[in-house]
Amino acid sequence: MEHETKEDKAEHASHEHLHHEHAHVGGVAKHDKMANYAYGIALAVGIILIAINFSNANYLYAGTALGALIVLVPIYLRKYRIATILGTVLILLLTIAYRVTLLHYFGFYEPDGFYHYSVIRAAILHNFVVPQFLSISGWPAHTAVSEPVGLYWATLIPYFFLQFFGVSYYDVMRLIPILFALVDVIATYYLIQEFNKDRVFGLLGMLFVALSMGDAARTSATVYRGDGFVTIFVIVGLIFMIRTLKSEDKNKLLGYALLTGLMLSLGNIVWNGASFGIAIYILALAMILLYAFLTEKLDTIKRIRYLILALGFWYVLSSAYKALNLIGTQNEAFTGIYFLVLFALILIGNELALFLIKSKERFGLYVSTLKKRLTTALLFALGSVLFIYLLAPQIVQSIFVTSGFQTNIAFAASIQELQAPSSSFLFASFGATLFMAPMSILMYFSTYYPGIVDLFWVAMMVVASMYFFMDFEGVEHDKFLSGRAVIKFRASDALFVFIAYYAVTAYLQMHAVRFNSLLSIPLAIFTAYTMYWVLLWLKNFNRLSFALGLGLLAVLIGYIMLIDTGYSVTLIQADNINPQFITALQWIHGNTPSNAVILTLWPDGSLVEGVANKTSVTDSVGSQNRSKAGPFAMWLFNTTKNPQFLTGKINGRPDYILARYTWLQETGGIYTETEFNATTYNQSIVSSMLARLHLNSTSQLTRNQSGAISQAISQLYAYSIFTTFQENVNQTGQTYAFQSPQGYQATVKIGTYNGTQKVNGYLTFGQYVAPFRSIVFYNQQNASYQVLQQAYNATSNQTLVMQYSPVPKQGAYVNITGVYMMNAGIANSNMFKLLFECGVGSCSYNNNVATLQLVYINQDTKLFKVTYNSTVRAQ
Repeated sequence: MEHETKEDKAEHASHEHLHHEHAHVGGVAKHDKMANYAYGIALAVGIILIAINFSNANYLYAGTALGALIVLVPIYLRKYRIATILGTVLILLLTIAYRVTLLHYFGFYEPDGFYHYSVIRAAILHNFVVPQFLSISGWPAHTAVSEPVGLYWATLIPYFFLQFFGVSYYDVMRLIPILFALVDVIATYYLIQEFNKDRVFGLLGMLFVALSMGDAARTSATVYRGDGFVTIFVIVGLIFMIRTLKSEDKNKLLGYALLTGLMLSLGNIVWNGASFGIAIYILALAMILLYAFLTEKLDTIKRIRYLILALGFWYVLSSAYKALNLIGTQNEAFTGIYFLVLFALILIGNELALFLIKSKERFGLYVSTLKKRLTTALLFALGSVLFIYLLAPQIVQSIFVTSGFQTNIAFAASIQELQAPSSSFLFASFGATLFMAPMSILMYFSTYYPGIVDLFWVAMMVVASMYFFMDFEGVEHDKFLSGRAVIKFRASDALFVFIAYYAVTAYLQMHAVRFNSLLSIPLAIFTAYTMYWVLLWLKNFNRLSFALGLGLLAVLIGYIMLIDTGYSVTLIQADNINPQFITALQWIHGNTPSNAVILTLWPDGSLVEGVANKTSVTDSVGSQNRSKAGPFAMWLFNTTKNPQFLTGKINGRPDYILARYTWLQETGGIYTETEFNATTYNQSIVSSMLARLHLNSTSQLTRNQSGAISQAISQLYAYSIFTTFQENVNQTGQTYAFQSPQGYQATVKIGTYNGTQKVNGYLTFGQYVAPFRSIVFYNQQNASYQVLQQAYNATSNQTLVMQYSPVPKQGAYVNITGVYMMNAGIANSNMFKLLFECGVGSCSYNNNVATLQLVYINQDTKLFKVTYNSTVRAQ
């Protein structure tokens, strides 16, 4: 048949099309299969690179290559669901890898962990019931266990089952923080999914949480803290909050609301500071209500009733927990009877908004236009704040002024963890992610202007509004970066929640260093948001710009991993916990009576309880309070023996005193935590420095001179440790030169002149030279010492202590293990007596009230047995 009909031609074309379609499908399947193989190989290489990254410290190549794999390989994989699973596995492996570097240390990262270990040990010995009082915490009166029971249930519950498999509660305690890190990472993905379904967005958020050293600071192995456990409950609570606003099913609506309140209340069970989660919830609720009122969204305002119900449910549960002694009795923000006032105002505000919108025609004077509605809302908010302030001003003070939402009442204003962060601290916590969101950049620069940090916070919240205009279109969750970025206003409920999460945690972080883990999640979300939007925006142009964006992201991830690896592998335990100290505590455990009472610095007291299992007069959690810590600090720095301190009601005649050389490195912390007055400088030092400047009064100093002298005096008043050491030894003499990080230089010369050995030592600060008042040579192995006075030209009034070991050191004439410079007050203090003047043969502290006998000594610790005069009575 020579000529085809139209029908024949159409059928023939259809067959041709099917043939080509079949060939195309076959090609795609073949391509998908090869892509799967490629991804599997890439994943294996990535895992190998992780091992190289941490075993051989090949940071640059391994980190960059692995970052590139995480970002670039999914492009070649059509089976996107498999890519998500494999990417999740890889991110979880990274999460673990960056959080196990402390496991080679004994015990826990900081003293608090040893205290919590003591509580858990006592609970297990009493049928898994957390004690209300820890019998070895505090003396003569034992102090209450003030932490929420959930902090201990985090170990007790899994241990109850794992004990049958030979797992110890010690191991559970050390590893359980990593489990919380993993669930935080996974929960972040699902929180992001409530806003955007693209899995790349979620995976990026997971990745930035995994790489956050701020998050790792509280979720690494051996770090046992409530603020590392609370985040998961906050995240899940916020997920249910968003679902409450989105659900169309009334039954689910009520269920989500109740689950929101339940999750937030569980946060209170694990950490005293969980009220920050309520602050996030209330701020998000207020912003969503304001927007719904301004845009006349009646359905949203009605759904907010369920969120208010969730808030009330949280309050009921929290009150029940407190009545059952599950969360302690300390006062926190958003708790207590005054919370009901705040709750009532939120409820009234929501109902008033609903009523006014429904009655718009009757109350047009207040709600007929957007401007009028905004004015009405602001007047109501200001009126509410004024009403609360008049009724209970402390609530406004704690919410809007006091840092930390009153997370605790012990040392709340002075502990070092509540000091404002520095720029270096923020970079160590969050690295390059600080510069991947505009708000974070402002937070970083706010550290240089601490006086106006709250203004920076307000500016950050204004800048955060830009995310309302960074929208997405055409996103398909089963395709890799399928959508496109557009500049269009969209104010979703989830975005309000994200901003509230960031606002509260950023406020806390800007006022105190301890809150870096709380900020890590919202910072990771906005970092992922920024990078995801930028990638889609670059995709709008051409493939080259899109590829460059992916490459930049890969390099950035590699750089973050490089910094994180260098940080994590050098991390050491806090408060100078070291093997020598642990050895001393183990000796105490086996060589002192079971009822022995030990007096020591409060952080070390927690280790006395946890490792030695002995009673400590003070510790870092249960009995860290001014009534004990302050007087002990005063006694340590007292220049008179004041032996009555040992027999007073505060200490109750302790049996032993434990002293550590590392206390010299902690004087600043002791001053801060006990508000010890360290500003009474030695006026002779000031006079001598003025004389060298040929001035008669401080008023004649230039600003630079005054600042230099003030800095020098403040350092000299406490102590300086010299870290750089050089020695020059020949037949005629010995010269030792030391330098401190602050720029001080000390020189000690030992030589024989006219047949007599002489020692000369002096301090150099800039162009000024000042001989020391005395030099102490201290043998740290047997506690013997020799004090050489330099009565001539001793203008610095300082004592230089050269601590050495008789054990030879290769390449050194003398094995010098520590060099300290102390002012006259410190050099004559009880701390100095304990560390350097009380040895095996004699002790300058011995008197008619109590005598000290050295019973143990190593390079870190000295233990003294206290013997009281039989005629001395406890006061």
